[in-house]
Amino acid sequence: MKRLLTILFILSFMNVLSASAGPLKADISSEHIPAGTVIAVKTTDLIDSAKSQEYDRFDAVTIADIMAADKMILPKGTVIRGSVKQVTPKKMLSKDAVVYVKFDHIVSPTGNQIPVSLAMHSSEILTIDGGLGYGGNYKTASKQNVENAGKIIANMTKWGITTGEVAWNGWPKYVLTPVSSVISIPCAGLYLIGDEIVDIFKKGNDISLSQGETINLMFLKGVDVPTY
Repeated sequence: MKRLLTILFILSFMNVLSASAGPLKADISSEHIPAGTVIAVKTTDLIDSAKSQEYDRFDAVTIADIMAADKMILPKGTVIRGSVKQVTPKKMLSKDAVVYVKFDHIVSPTGNQIPVSLAMHSSEILTIDGGLGYGGNYKTASKQNVENAGKIIANMTKWGITTGEVAWNGWPKYVLTPVSSVISIPCAGLYLIGDEIVDIFKKGNDISLSQGETINLMFLKGVDVPTY
């Protein structure tokens, strides 16, 4: 009986202490990065359509402090983690390869893994559907062929003018220029036809993002970053 009373006394004393102490509070606050914030990052791992596979992980680091409302929230060198979602290899008809990636976590200076929603933003190697690639296909290859054919005509015409101006006060240019222009048309046509045929069977280009390359990312959703 005496032992039971002792135990009850100890339990009652502990309850009194708990009630007087009040709830524990962690010294934690947070800062908000709003949606639409654009940051620049530098890759630390290779991303290559010829080597990368689905679910491959990679890291990038910020090249400047992440700011919001003129306040530094995350310092330069903060790690941003991502993964490969899909790889579309290069194909015939001059279709370029595309690598689709996602950036899903920020590692804060305190070591917290913060889930984020980031997308590629304003990059020269950003395809219309948000992948990494040059966007080349048979249509773009054909357009380039037409431009090159036009350059052949222009260069051969220019050759007739510049060559004809060398002698006899430039009178030969009136003969060489029309001749070179006329000859340039079938030459350009043969080039165009040949390249159009080649581009049907030719595969496009791989896309490679080597270590140290800079890309821009945009926050699709706002995120609260814990600070201590």
